[in-house]
Amino acid sequence: MKGPDHDKLYSGFPSPNGNDVRVVQAGIAGQPVPMRLNPRLDLANKSPTGFAWGFGGSGSAQLALAILADALQGFDARFEGAGPEGAIQPDRLALALFQEFKREVIQNLAMDEPWAMSRNAVLAIVRGMLQRSDAGKLIERMEGLGLPSNEDGVH
Repeated sequence: MKGPDHDKLYSGFPSPNGNDVRVVQAGIAGQPVPMRLNPRLDLANKSPTGFAWGFGGSGSAQLALAILADALQGFDARFEGAGPEGAIQPDRLALALFQEFKREVIQNLAMDEPWAMSRNAVLAIVRGMLQRSDAGKLIERMEGLGLPSNEDGVH
């Protein structure tokens, strides 16, 4: 694993006591450091029972949001009309895209099997979603979320 753009791996493990999702990042001297994925309930609480995958429910929505919110940190998404110099704040972008990411990726993972995906794979999917999106409609969707705009100092 190399550099901040190449050093994360998201992995999920099914369990009867609740699904476990980890993010593994290179630590000191390149040693992998597994940590629980932050569910980002501060952005939206879609699932009171935790993460899930393999179907389109609330646990899958929370997982999609958590992965995107983590993976998009440092991702440079720019659109004309999206704030100062067209930059879109990562949490706003995660909120705008997580339902689509859930439908394209999370609900298609095998329900009772472990899975893994790299940050690079997540970002490639996001880039594809952004290329297919009409920037104006995406910006409208973000404005409809009631979040502070980039002009309000959220970057």
